Amino acid sequence: MKQLYQFQGYGKAIITIIAFALIFYGGLELYSLTFISMTFIYILKTLIIPSRKRIKFSMISLYLLFLAFQLSFAETIFQNGYNSAHIFGKILAAFFLIAPLTFENLFINEDYTKLYFPNRNEITTMSYGFIKDNRDTIISGIGRAKDIRKGINRKNLLEVISDIPRHGYVSYVNEGSLNEEYFKLLDTTLEDPYVYIVLSNTGSGASEIISAFTKRNYAHCSISFDADLKSIISFNGGERINPPGLNHEALEFFNKKDDASIIVYKLYAGLEKKQEMINMVDKINEQGSAYNVIGLFRIDLSKPNMMVCSQFVYMLLKSVGLEYFEKKPSKVKPTDLIELDYHRKLIFEYELFLNEQKPKIS
Repeated sequence: MKQLYQFQGYGKAIITIIAFALIFYGGLELYSLTFISMTFIYILKTLIIPSRKRIKFSMISLYLLFLAFQLSFAETIFQNGYNSAHIFGKILAAFFLIAPLTFENLFINEDYTKLYFPNRNEITTMSYGFIKDNRDTIISGIGRAKDIRKGINRKNLLEVISDIPRHGYVSYVNEGSLNEEYFKLLDTTLEDPYVYIVLSNTGSGASEIISAFTKRNYAHCSISFDADLKSIISFNGGERINPPGLNHEALEFFNKKDDASIIVYKLYAGLEKKQEMINMVDKINEQGSAYNVIGLFRIDLSKPNMMVCSQFVYMLLKSVGLEYFEKKPSKVKPTDLIELDYHRKLIFEYELFLNEQKPKIS
């Protein structure tokens, strides 16, 4: 244990120095070399730490998947020209150096998650047999890393990066995007005691990248106050029509690939709680909001109305006591809203393939 903590301070200092060096002086080659080197260090550390093989396999796979993302991201920002998105992209790419620590926090006891570099004794004591025992784990992770590059391609990354300057990180950029007509529409939905949870498989750049990591087709979620989804809303990028934040959505926004689809579940709310949810939406609309694009990397921003889609839907349900599982809102994934419904509160409504326009009801 003493050896595990020996290089904590040095590790953090080195990472900080490397990050600043990359931001000011780094090109594509230096970023790529740094990412590969740091991934090797994280993998080596994982092999050394005492834990079950299943956990080691999971972590090494995640490191290699993330490396595939890092290399694709770096290649994209340096091919996109020198502009504000390029500068922000370099800063974000440098931050990625420490992002793998999140994976450790997910899988390993906190005692072993301190940042450090393996020392000489730890490296030299790794026998040939030890490396051979973990060979299959590493090879399997490399195979998964190749698969993930399908979602993390230049087109998707360019779409996400070019949208970065529109977002707010210290202040709200979206205020009042839901107009009076929308709230008149909500009044007509109060005859229906249900709210509708909508998961979508859209084909947008962000959703394709998220799906590549989560291995889930549905990477976006919304909530509607009517079964026909005329009142559907969520936190999103605004489709370059509205600023990123709380926005009214339309089905055509979801139809960005041949097999785009949505799946709809209803949840009993009752008219009183449904009205409370509408009041909460009105309050957020007046206060202002912003889509927390870096929340995709589990980073919370200080302002309460800076959220991602799943955080918004869960928060809205929780605000009126309708949540059906316990989880920190910023950690909720879109598919959690369906997969964690252990008490069967949700009722399946329909699945709609947008290029067929015919709901499939089972």
